[in-house]
Formats: sequence, structure tokens, C-alpha cells
Amino acid sequence: MATIHDMDEVEMFFRERRIERDLLRGLRNDFYKKHLDCHIAVQRLPEEWRAPFRLTFPFHPLTLAECQESRQDGTTKLVLSTGDGELVETVVLRMSSGRTSLCLSTQIGCAAGCVFCATGKLGLRRNLEASEILDQLALANRLLAAEGRRLRNVMFMGMGEPFHNLDAVEEAIAVMLSPACFAMSPRRLLISTFGIPDTFVSFAQAHPQVRLALSLHSARQEIRARLMPVAARHSLADLREAILEAGRIQGQDTMLEYAMLAGVNDTQESLGALMAFVRGLPAWVNLIEYNPLGREDGLQGSEEKAFVMFEEELKQAGIWVTRRRSLGRGIDAACGQLARATRAGERGRATTRDAGAVRDRGR
Repeated sequence: MATIHDMDEVEMFFRERRIERDLLRGLRNDFYKKHLDCHIAVQRLPEEWRAPFRLTFPFHPLTLAECQESRQDGTTKLVLSTGDGELVETVVLRMSSGRTSLCLSTQIGCAAGCVFCATGKLGLRRNLEASEILDQLALANRLLAAEGRRLRNVMFMGMGEPFHNLDAVEEAIAVMLSPACFAMSPRRLLISTFGIPDTFVSFAQAHPQVRLALSLHSARQEIRARLMPVAARHSLADLREAILEAGRIQGQDTMLEYAMLAGVNDTQESLGALMAFVRGLPAWVNLIEYNPLGREDGLQGSEEKAFVMFEEELKQAGIWVTRRRSLGRGIDAACGQLARATRAGERGRATTRDAGAVRDRGR
């Protein structure tokens, strides 16, 4: 089914009815750049074409089921319902620096099966359509516009593996970057993947300015495969070559995501393997706090002294290292916690915002 994001079909609708192209430009500016309600955006069309246009090109394939806010850090989780009744989650992150980022999803569930990730425990339900990926962005923009904020970065780090839904992801990226639509800078987009070497390189070739992140989590093959069963299909040597080639193509560094797990990947041996893996790569290490999944999984986050050891020794080795502070943990919106549904204990730790700022029940 076509949506407002199908640019060629929308333009054909205007041409066939001989509607002035300036009206389409104004409609798109209202919706994509001013983040106005679709009811307002279609007022630019001649009255006789407003209803047919909205019926032909729905603006919102997703419906807001719940909007949760963390009292601790201002993170917002949007729980969104698809047309077939599935739930998908996307997260708005308000940084202490004043910058705002969006963590969006590309699948309902995930087939990777990472043991530290709630989404992976769901299995894969289905891929999201490009329009469903884009609607997460549109709804988040409307939420932030009501606050007088602007979205700075979009991170494909939510539910799912982006490279397992590559066609839809690339279609969504084209609309995000289009000057006629969201008009985002490619450098404001970040794709996080567990790493499929050939796809990693081909994506870098197709999108030389879009940033890449690799979910590494261990530079020891046996530990990485235990944490991420799908990682057994691709050797660390092949991933290292892919990172080198992507860096050559893009002229920018890859982020290596590393969730610190006590006694699993935070030992001196694991640190040595990590330094050996990263040395000479166009990459930096992003250390991540482990976020509990609300169930017994045998994993614990590393103590502060392990973080300090990794940071200090990586820096001494000339390796750029950063540390990601968890946001949204109180509403199960932090890294690894997205799981399609709210949890019973969540409401005591979160407030529910009036959804009117982002909900649009109409087409």
C-alpha cells in the first residue's frame, strides 16, 4: 500500500490531476519540516482532492499505543501499534548537552538472539516496512516540535538488525535524506549492526557518509559467539577486513560497541584481545553499561573499576574510547531492553504523557 513517503507515486497523483506542484512542495514542507498534523498539511490541496489524497496516501501507518517518560533522565519511549496489531518501540533521547537523538527500530523482534538483549529473546516476528520505519521519525519529530526541540541524530539501534531488512532500511534512508522530505544530513544517521562483512562494505559504498557501528562485545571469537549466536557465522578476521575497507571508502571511523559484562568480557585477557583487534583500525571503542532485562539471565554488568581499567589502557594504547551512559533504563528503554510490550512494574517508574502531541488517528 502506498503512503505519503512514496515520492514518485505522490508526484504522479499531482500530475494526473494537474494540481500545482507548488502545493505539493508546501504540503511536504508542512509535514516533513514543520512537523504539522496531516489534517493541516492537506489543507493546501484543492478541497475536492483532500480526502482522496489522504485515502490514497496514509500519513501514519503506525498508531501510538503508549507514550512513556522517564522521571530520571527525560527519555521518552513510544510504543507503537502496526496495522496488523504488532507492537514496536522507538526511543527519544534528550542528552544533557541539549542534543536530541532518536533510536528507531527496523524489525519487530530480532533473529540475532543476543543473550544480553530483550529483543533478541523474542525471535523475529517480521520486518518493518520502510513507511513504518519513517513513521517513527515523523511521530518523534512532532513530539519534539511541540517542545520546541529539534532532532539532531537518528540511530538505527532499536529493535532488529538493520542489515536483515536492508531494502526497507535503504528506502527509508532515501526519504530521510531527500531535500523534498526530511532533508537530513547523512552524517546524522548511524546504522548499528552485529556485522555481515560483505553487507558492511557494500553499505559503506552505497552510503559513504552514513556512520556505521559494529556490535562487537568481545574480540574473542568463542565469547562473542556465545553472547551473539549469529556471530558464529562470521569470523572476527573477516569483520576486521570489512571495517578496514569501510574506513577506506568512507574516510570515517566505525564505532565498536562493547557492552561490559562482569567476568565475561571485562577481564585483562579480553582487554588484550580488544586492543589487538582495534589497533590499526579506523575505529573507536564505545563502552556500554549492561542494562538488566528484568529476568534471570546469568549476566551482570561490570563494576566501575573494570570500566576504568578498559578506558585507561585503551587510551594508553592510543585507541579512542568513549563511554555510553544509559538513558531510559527506568522505563525499559535503554540499550538491549526493547521488547515489544510494557512491563507490569514499569508504570511505577514512569509517567505517561498525553499522547495528543504525536497521535494522529486519521490518515
